[in-house]
Amino acid sequence: MAATRKTPKRTAAAKTGTKSNGATPRPVATPQPLSENDASQVLQNEELRRAQMELEAARDRYVDLYDFSPAGHFTLDTHGTIVEANLRAGTLIGINRNELVGQSLAHFIAAEDQDTFHRHYQDVLRTGLRQTCEVQLREATGVSHWVHFESLAAHNNPGHITHWRTALLDISDRKRAEDEVRRSETFISSILENLPDMIFVKEAKDLRFVRLNQAGEDLLGYLRGELMGKNDYDFFPHDEADFFTATDREVLACGRLLDIPQEPIQTRFGEVRYLHTKKIPIVGKDGTPQYLLGISEDITDRKRVEEALRLAKFSMDRAADAVYWIDPQAKILDVNEAASLMLGYSKDELCAMTIHDLNPDFQADMWPGFWAETQRRGTLVFETAHRAKNGRLIPIEVSVNYLSYEGKEYHCAFVRDITERKRAEAALRQREMQLESLSAQLLQAQEEERRRIARELHDDFSQRLAALAIDLRTVQREPSDSKPWGVSRLQQLGNLAEQLATELQQISHRLHPSILEHVGLEAAVKEHVDEVSARTGLPIEVMVLAVPKDVPLEQALCLYRVLQESLQNVRKHALATTVLVRLFRTGRGLGLCVHDDGQGFETAQGGEGRKGLGFTSMEERVKRHHGTFHIRTKPGEGTEVHVWVPLDAGTSDG
Repeated sequence: MAATRKTPKRTAAAKTGTKSNGATPRPVATPQPLSENDASQVLQNEELRRAQMELEAARDRYVDLYDFSPAGHFTLDTHGTIVEANLRAGTLIGINRNELVGQSLAHFIAAEDQDTFHRHYQDVLRTGLRQTCEVQLREATGVSHWVHFESLAAHNNPGHITHWRTALLDISDRKRAEDEVRRSETFISSILENLPDMIFVKEAKDLRFVRLNQAGEDLLGYLRGELMGKNDYDFFPHDEADFFTATDREVLACGRLLDIPQEPIQTRFGEVRYLHTKKIPIVGKDGTPQYLLGISEDITDRKRVEEALRLAKFSMDRAADAVYWIDPQAKILDVNEAASLMLGYSKDELCAMTIHDLNPDFQADMWPGFWAETQRRGTLVFETAHRAKNGRLIPIEVSVNYLSYEGKEYHCAFVRDITERKRAEAALRQREMQLESLSAQLLQAQEEERRRIARELHDDFSQRLAALAIDLRTVQREPSDSKPWGVSRLQQLGNLAEQLATELQQISHRLHPSILEHVGLEAAVKEHVDEVSARTGLPIEVMVLAVPKDVPLEQALCLYRVLQESLQNVRKHALATTVLVRLFRTGRGLGLCVHDDGQGFETAQGGEGRKGLGFTSMEERVKRHHGTFHIRTKPGEGTEVHVWVPLDAGTSDG
């Protein structure tokens, strides 16, 4: 068949009596009677003309049908080259059909489907039978179409294939619909596979499994492939299978959802789990059930928690301490018997109250912040007081725990009556105060004794020794015919007496530094540092910042004694090369730091240093004045003693 539509030939005879342009009309011949043979020939010619006209008309109709067919049609040679194509084929390919002729049809097949198309037409040529395939066409515009090929070989002689013909239908809409169905199925499958609950589907007629999700596999221990096409009796104990089947039949019979709050099921590994199951019939267009859908939530852990909670509540109801359950609005939801006994209210009375009714210091506007803090920290422990029914304030220790259960928030408060503990603490504080008072009295007595000894040394021994030294010097200066060794001896005695006087003066100074009373703390500190440095050869730097001139004697003496003890410890134990002493004013007191670069020492657990009698004495002295005492040290990193004592508000700056 030609690639283009042919114009049918007209065989009708010219009309009789028509005029020729410029020709002389011929005289009309008188018709002669036809012989029988001639008449027969005329009839045959007339029939042949009519047949030819009908053939041309049929041919025109075929060409119209061929060109305007909804399917594209190709005739191809054995190499896959296009020999002929209809109009629809050009439309599908996106190229004028005249341009298609002579091109390979494979050129218009999408790259990913080339192998499919090649196998298709090879099968056509090899078998000579009708073959089909589905591929994508690559249009000149770059837009692809899905098409369905249906092909058949053409024979010019039996067994000899010279051409093959194919029809192609545009199935893009069908493919898009299939893709949409696949996407929808994938979406639904993804939802089902990611649900935490077991989803299963059974055939309505025989209750055989047709679908199971991943959660179902995890719960039961069976792979879905093992369950497909089988029923409950193939996997579960007979009594369980009877129950499952009965409820399935009930759902299919009544045609509505059935909620089963709890049902046991034995897994592949023999473990019994508890499920909350809902079963729903899936009906067809005629309204009859086709499938049964089941949704099962594993409530085993929740059931165990509920049992544990019931046990916990039973235990709390019989606990020695009071227990309150409180909601986010501070309302008391529940209490145990110990709470009623402690406060004197009945359980019903307490459950009609709020925490604000029990705690006079806990106002309603404080509750939101308190709730938020327990929510953040989880647990809070504090002391407060609750008012009993008889009006008595009961000191209590409260341990509050923030809990969230089944979407609701609670406080669970354990409340302990600490009346006896408070009494014991008060008695202990009283004893500590008494001990502190005794310690202060002891320190004061020590200072008084030192002051007395210092006065005696100064007024008695020191004066007498000084007089002795003067007398000896006088004897030495008088003329005498004594032997030379006598003069030398007297000189030695004089030196010894002077040395003794100096040492006694130093002892007096250490026992009671009178310099504090006369020139103040700053001068006393500097003098003592100079004395220690001169005696030991140890370099000691002093830094003084804004120290008042009129530091009270008690505070000055406290800091001075700490300085004495600290430098004594450095000399004995530190092996230091340098020492820094800092005396400074703070906002409300005086600070003293003695830092050495010596060997340091290991501190005990908790950060407190190793405390001998000297450290303990210093700490007690500082505490007596309501100050602070700290030691910072590490092996190889030196030691720092830090002391701070408060000053009276009236103390002026230097």
